Amino acid sequence: MTVPAAKQRWAALRTRYHWLDHVLVAYQQYTDTKGNYYAAGITYFSFLAIFPLMFLAVSVSGFVLGNNSDLHDELFDNITKNVPGGFGDTLKTAIDAAIDQRAAVGLIGLVGVLLSGLGWIANLRQASNSVCGVDPIKRNFVMAKLIDGVVMIGFGIGITLSLVLSVGGTAFAHQVAEALNVDHIWGAAAGFSVLGLLLAVLGDMIVLLWVFARFPNARIPRWVLLRGALLAALGLEVLKFIGTAYIARIATSPLYGVLGSIIGVLVWINLVARYLLFTTTWTATASGVVLDPAAADAAAAAELARIEAEQAVEPELSPTQELELELRSRWRRR
Repeated sequence: MTVPAAKQRWAALRTRYHWLDHVLVAYQQYTDTKGNYYAAGITYFSFLAIFPLMFLAVSVSGFVLGNNSDLHDELFDNITKNVPGGFGDTLKTAIDAAIDQRAAVGLIGLVGVLLSGLGWIANLRQASNSVCGVDPIKRNFVMAKLIDGVVMIGFGIGITLSLVLSVGGTAFAHQVAEALNVDHIWGAAAGFSVLGLLLAVLGDMIVLLWVFARFPNARIPRWVLLRGALLAALGLEVLKFIGTAYIARIATSPLYGVLGSIIGVLVWINLVARYLLFTTTWTATASGVVLDPAAADAAAAAELARIEAEQAVEPELSPTQELELELRSRWRRR
């Protein structure tokens, strides 16, 4: 097949299959707007947020263990049994230090989460608008940070609801199955796995719907939002499965160990960021999407005003036309 014939066949395929043309258009815009560059920024802020989150987790654990002596003693007994030697003593000392310094550690973690979270939200907003080919809404610094703070809180609530829906729904289904004594039936385990996957996809869709609707400066129809969120949620679950399997395997390797796990987390976050921005571009390039709605509304209002002004202005008549109009009026009165 010659090159012109191949190009013609490829063009025919794009014309015939709209979904294929849509994917290619979205990918072209994603590369033209430097989507990978913004994905790297999201990766940086996401990885940076891990450490203050760890501080918060240590602080919460310190408060729980400090107020529950039985749990504290049980944890130390398990460490003594499973972590022999000097490392076990070091771990116990670290836990006691976390309990003693839980307030200070929590404050440091909270400030770190706030700063890194605001940077993450701002970077994601800028990236979403860039891959969509529009400019973000201009706000002053204080107002922008306040809005980003509210968005960060909403984002955290959405992720929490997603986790509760996924993990809690699956656990509830298992409890119901045990109560009905059907958990031993063949296929029940597979059914619970499918249910857990569906709940995870639904939870991801809740968060992604909110991201696609609020972050880009665009007016996106609901059916387009649903399709984009579903596509992003399905891909995200695939990436979760791959990332979990890879990190679990690399963490047990004596050659790579901790360093391999850190690199694996970085690569996984970057893949998630790239896929998220690509699905954002895919959603924004769908038919019916209005990019920069404020500018579009202003242009539509200006055009409507121009048309109304043209219709309101009466055309000026020449003296001959005025005389002809007067004669016709007299003739009708006769």
